[in-house]
Amino acid sequence: MRLVAGIDVGNTTTEVVVADTSVQPPEALLWDRAPTRGVKGSVQALHGAALLLRRLERTLDSKAELIVAAPQRPVVTRALSFPETPPPTGRLAIVRTGGSTPGRTGTAAGRPQWTDDAPTSDGQPVVLLCRPGTGFSNAVAATRRWLDAGAAVVGLLLADDEGVLVSARLPIDIPVMDEVDVESAAHALLVALEVRPGGHTLQDLSDPIRLGRILELPDGQRGDAIAITAQLGDASHGVVALHTTARPVVSTTLGQITMRETGDVQALTGSALSGLTVGAVARCWLPGAESSWAIDDLWVVELREIAASVAARIDRDTARALVVAGLSTDPPIDPADVLASEHDAPVRILGPEAGAARAGALSTPGSDAGATVVDLGGGTIDVIAPDGSDVVAAGAGEMLTEVVAGYLRLPRGAADWVKRGPCSRVEAPQILLAENGTRSFLDHPAPVDAVGLLVVPGPAGLLPFGAALAPAEWRALRVRSKERVLVDNVLRALRGSGQATQDIREIVLAGGVAADEELVGLLARRLEGCAVGRADVAGRLGHRYAVAYGLILMNDT
Repeated sequence: MRLVAGIDVGNTTTEVVVADTSVQPPEALLWDRAPTRGVKGSVQALHGAALLLRRLERTLDSKAELIVAAPQRPVVTRALSFPETPPPTGRLAIVRTGGSTPGRTGTAAGRPQWTDDAPTSDGQPVVLLCRPGTGFSNAVAATRRWLDAGAAVVGLLLADDEGVLVSARLPIDIPVMDEVDVESAAHALLVALEVRPGGHTLQDLSDPIRLGRILELPDGQRGDAIAITAQLGDASHGVVALHTTARPVVSTTLGQITMRETGDVQALTGSALSGLTVGAVARCWLPGAESSWAIDDLWVVELREIAASVAARIDRDTARALVVAGLSTDPPIDPADVLASEHDAPVRILGPEAGAARAGALSTPGSDAGATVVDLGGGTIDVIAPDGSDVVAAGAGEMLTEVVAGYLRLPRGAADWVKRGPCSRVEAPQILLAENGTRSFLDHPAPVDAVGLLVVPGPAGLLPFGAALAPAEWRALRVRSKERVLVDNVLRALRGSGQATQDIREIVLAGGVAADEELVGLLARRLEGCAVGRADVAGRLGHRYAVAYGLILMNDT
């Protein structure tokens, strides 16, 4: 028996396979994976791979006689958030709000006044502003004082999260909003506020004709009303301020990209890469960086574009959020010296990784030798054509995680579980509502704080998320995110490989991302007539170990 260990250090996970190469084909004896420590190719990452190998050797009670690995090429995936550069809106401005539980519904407009000011009774409508830390009982008392003085109080804006408490104690029926930037509202000439029931969108503030009437705008400022209403998105409550003079427009500095063939410089947006092939971008500059970044490939996804494409609600506070994945021009890192220092077995560097992925994926029983292999990793999508040529595209599993985390405002660890497949909503402690409308019963009651939330299976039971989303809405967003991040990128890489998509008859998916429940179907719908399936490396390892086992096969030939 001759034991050879294949090591695949990825951007997200590290896989190791130990096989007996004294038989043909090599027999995989033991395999395992672990999260990659640090950056792919770093000493820390290779140290983690060596630890994983030693653990397998202890289980086998035998040592590997040879280690095979490939050159390491890390990919940088970054989530960037830019405040959207708004169009000119003249004297109008949206006042920032954050409360999700406002008080009574309705629409009102009036002169802003602090609740602790001396009450006036000139007959003009007044919108009261309550300072931070006032407390709900003091806010109610101050409002009563204004009412007793004969003031025409038509609305109330609170700095603190107390809209429901204050509304329940007011003697009049006026709209109340909480968690409002009251300092900004205080400088306005007039403020208009609207509160709609949960799940309903604004009707007055989102209508430029009504808004113009409410704030008594002259006809020449109708364009400003149109611009401001477009920014309110799908909000169910909002505040618009009318100032005495036009507000200055603050431009936002976006990132820039330099095209390889023409040298043209463009703004860094998702649409800038539409229709381009792998390698079209030569350099990328990100806000805050001292210099531009030389790259072999770049993939960019814009969260607003994804949401708009499925008519999903758009959060104005994260209107421009980009996720960027870049493949650096830095040469691949040779891991031989580090691995040799961690293990007393000789180390052989084979490659590239794409060739190993093809060899491992085509060990799948029933696969065709002429199939195209697509290796979906954490950082890259590798497409290997039947003739062995390969294209490496930036952007894969880590990018999808960043997109999900950005839209749902989740930690990356939670987003990695949420992105994988269908969700359910906890209707009652023991009842789940699936995305297709079917109901199922839990063996054990869900936590009370999960009732009403979306959930997916997590590492420690049900993982709740998405308090403001319905199951069908999240499904539309999730599927569109996968199409934009993964499917569009696979098609881009296929075009770069010189293959006409209509001529491809079989695709074998390998890598960790191939586990995604929905990906095979999404790709098959875009590649009509093509057989799309997951690898089962060596007939027993599944889809994750194509590179690690493929390296062993390459060494054995």
